[in-house]
Amino acid sequence: MHDHRQNFLYALGIIRFICLDKLLALCLLVMAESAAHSGSAADWKHFTMSDGLPSTGVAGVTFSSKEKVWLRYQDSNTISEFDGYDIASLQVPDLTASKVYESRSGQIWAIHPTGLHLWSKSEWQSFSLPAIAAAYRKVVQRLRSPVSLIPLQINQCLILANDSLHLFNASPYFVKQVRDLNSSGMAPFSEVMECKNGDILLAGTGGIIWFGGPAKDIEQTAHRSVNMPEEIQEYQLTTPLENANEVFTFIGKKEGKPRIAVRLEGNKWSWSRIPPKIKLQTYWHDAGGFGWGTSFNGLYTIDIENDSVELSNALEAGLIFDVISDGAGHFWIATSEGLSRQSPSYWQLAHPELGEAAVFDIATDRKNHLWMVTEDALMTFDEKGSHTINWPESLERIFKGNQCLFTLPNGWIGVNSGNGPILFSPEANSFRQIKSPVKNEEVIKILGNQINGDIVVQVSSAQSDSHGIFWTFNGEHFDALEIDFAPDIEASEYFWTTELPPEIWFGAKDGIAYANGKQWVQFEAEEGLRTDVPHCMLELKDGRLWLGAGSYIYELQSNRWVQIYFAREKINDLLEARDGTIWVASNNGVHRYFQKTWLTHNTIEGLPSNTVYMLYEDVTGSVFAATTRGVSRYAPQSDMEAPITNIEISKESSQKDIKRGTVVTFNSIDKWEHTPNERLLYSYRQDNEVWHPFSYTNNIILGDLPAGVHKIEVQAMDRNGNIEVQPPIFRFNFTIPWNEDPRLMTMTWAAAIITLLLTGFAINRHLQLKRSYAEVEKIVDIRTKELEQANKELLQDQKMKALGTLASGIAHDFNSILSIIKGSIQIIEENPSDTDKVRKRVGRMHSVVDQGAGIVQSMLGYVRRKNEPSHLYDLNSVVLEAIRFSKDQQSTQPIEYLANPKIGELKMAPDLVKQILINLINNAADSMDHDGVVSIHLSLFTSFAGHVALKPNKADNYAVLRIMDGGVGISEEIVGRIFEPFYTTKAFSSRRGTGLGLSMVYEMAKEMGAGLSVDSKPGQGSQFFVYFPMEKGDQ
Repeated sequence: MHDHRQNFLYALGIIRFICLDKLLALCLLVMAESAAHSGSAADWKHFTMSDGLPSTGVAGVTFSSKEKVWLRYQDSNTISEFDGYDIASLQVPDLTASKVYESRSGQIWAIHPTGLHLWSKSEWQSFSLPAIAAAYRKVVQRLRSPVSLIPLQINQCLILANDSLHLFNASPYFVKQVRDLNSSGMAPFSEVMECKNGDILLAGTGGIIWFGGPAKDIEQTAHRSVNMPEEIQEYQLTTPLENANEVFTFIGKKEGKPRIAVRLEGNKWSWSRIPPKIKLQTYWHDAGGFGWGTSFNGLYTIDIENDSVELSNALEAGLIFDVISDGAGHFWIATSEGLSRQSPSYWQLAHPELGEAAVFDIATDRKNHLWMVTEDALMTFDEKGSHTINWPESLERIFKGNQCLFTLPNGWIGVNSGNGPILFSPEANSFRQIKSPVKNEEVIKILGNQINGDIVVQVSSAQSDSHGIFWTFNGEHFDALEIDFAPDIEASEYFWTTELPPEIWFGAKDGIAYANGKQWVQFEAEEGLRTDVPHCMLELKDGRLWLGAGSYIYELQSNRWVQIYFAREKINDLLEARDGTIWVASNNGVHRYFQKTWLTHNTIEGLPSNTVYMLYEDVTGSVFAATTRGVSRYAPQSDMEAPITNIEISKESSQKDIKRGTVVTFNSIDKWEHTPNERLLYSYRQDNEVWHPFSYTNNIILGDLPAGVHKIEVQAMDRNGNIEVQPPIFRFNFTIPWNEDPRLMTMTWAAAIITLLLTGFAINRHLQLKRSYAEVEKIVDIRTKELEQANKELLQDQKMKALGTLASGIAHDFNSILSIIKGSIQIIEENPSDTDKVRKRVGRMHSVVDQGAGIVQSMLGYVRRKNEPSHLYDLNSVVLEAIRFSKDQQSTQPIEYLANPKIGELKMAPDLVKQILINLINNAADSMDHDGVVSIHLSLFTSFAGHVALKPNKADNYAVLRIMDGGVGISEEIVGRIFEPFYTTKAFSSRRGTGLGLSMVYEMAKEMGAGLSVDSKPGQGSQFFVYFPMEKGDQ
């Protein structure tokens, strides 16, 4: 399944990449909106072979205690484990029943006509049970197994067969009858079921029997019976299902009678007769309170109170074979087309008595009773239930969402309607108009509540040239608000008021203003609000002030309104919940500010309508949304599982060779696809940097990165705010084309220049053998002056100081070499016939030419060490690579290496480390005969040894490389000079040196922040120590 789903998600990512995601989201939104009338259509998910099922028809389904389901297929001996993300399949023996059962220990039980199969330790075991065989012999048509089972502890299960409960133990084998139910008065029994709380339920005829859990203790557990009412006593209860809130549903069957849908809530039974033509097999209630049922060929909605059964199109399947539940409101349906799942949405129906009536506003009074304004009535909810108060016939039923319902300190309710504000007295159960406190004037509207509960009303003057006056009213008397009003806001254009001491804020058509005492401050358009009409205001717990105006949310920053969010549609209400979450009601759903990210909920997430007028939080912390189709409650517990993510790159790219412009795509799956894939959000970070904010973007295009190993981590978040706990990590090697790599280009140019120099030197040496001493001396003098002049110029630039030193040393060495060549030529010219002298002189010249080649090789080492970046590398691997290179150069010298696995990755420049080690190995090899052994040990730092030539950078600890030889050793007088450039003790020995090898080691170690020390005595060999700084995480 994983590959199929990855391909599907990758295709979705490509669609979004070419900007068709908006069209897809719009289609889903329209589909969900059109299905909102059914209450649960948006809660269905369907899984077929395209999602990874190995076969089309699912004959049976069972729920595991491990939060996964097991599927048994038609016409196949295949079963599958489905955890909501992936599917794993297994073969079962022939003639296995349509259900399998998994125990908490992971064993799988299956029923067959003569006994049981047990999957344990990766193999099936078969057991014969006479009670099961007898039960099967009694049934002619076996559409469902006559035996049901509950897994217990390891190797044990509880079986209902022939109206008896049997305890079966596989090892050691025994079968024991623990309960004979024939004398219970409820035989025959159809099924035994383990409930969510661990109790055991047996569905019988005329009622049920309860055993307190756990099931393994059933022999010692007392039981109780719950009898059905007398009028349905003769019905046998079948297919029990546990619904949310410990409500149980059944199908009642009686020979020759229509079937009935039965519900048990506590000890209260209710039922509904099903039309005879409909052969219902299962019946249940979803989390929204809607009833559902299935026959073999259809899905139905069931209203048990009104005896209503209607065919539903929410499930398109040829045949329906099985239904199970988890006791928490989730249901799985096995069909001939695959597996379907019905689950609670994030928003669930509240106050079903409202139906689909538009709810414009919600408020609570001093008794904590709930009040709602609908088009048809004023609704109130108290301890006794709901009450409907019809509007007066003369009332113009025009209400403005979130600005039409107010409570007063005396218990009265104020309502803004189309023909002005009215008051309702709960005690008198009557409406009345609000009398104006000013003669010949009328109250235009109620603007809002003050902190003390009084309402603020707006009174209009009868004179056209005067402005409205604001008054407070507590239900008994009025008090005027003494405010100097702004002349450019007309009295009829005020919408609402909010008291935020010491200010009182007013929202109006032309903007927003506040009064502080008699002072009036109005915000102009240039202060950030533009022409957006303010609809609501919220002061956050941290003191920030937010304003909903038009489709934008503004924040007041330094006396200027700054846009912080665009909701795309009109904003109607703002709410900060007790947990600090900020909610926004708008004409395109509910927006939730969570994890510095905005999550949008609409009909796809279960809202009955996208138009939400206001938000309300009750005393328990539950959030409610008033919409044009009723009230919904936010139910975060409906989905607590986070998505999982897979990170992919384009097929033409390789994880080991990724370049600039590579597209890295994130594809995630929410468990059971509760949040559609296209509505998931993503956050990522690169190389342990700060996480990017969550967004719809599911890919990144790599830009310029340093060459080397990098990593990308991704988190997915669903619409419920569930965030991936363990983000996947994608590691890759970033490569740069050679012609764009400045380090490689520098080395290439340096190598080209050195090659030209070497070519020139070789030609010069050839010509010098034929030229006279004067010509040789003239060329040497010219080259020396050129190098000296270059050295003087380079010394003027501090960055070329090292090259100046190198040039001077080369000039000195080549003068020495040429002097030897000159003397040899003179001897050859004086003794041309003496072949021994000529041969000896020619050999001498070959030797000094080789010495010159060594100098050139050292120059290459100096060039290679520049601009080496540092990353994390395994030191043991780098050492082994250096040893392998050294052996290729001089295969006769044995090298031993003692690694240290406790030392892992270090931040280093691997090329510099290898060059250091190669130079030290060569130095050690040159000090010994060919049968000598170079030993290398890697250990953790204890103390500095010998003469410290270079102290390392300060660190928590150090990794120490010790290079040992059994050579001639170094005297104490010269040990302090061996790291000087061109200082060598082998200048004219049989093993000639350039004096640059150890100098390079010193410079490269210094560049890396490493340290050096030497411990040597003449005749006892030498030990060189290299100290590499380590951080705490490296140990």
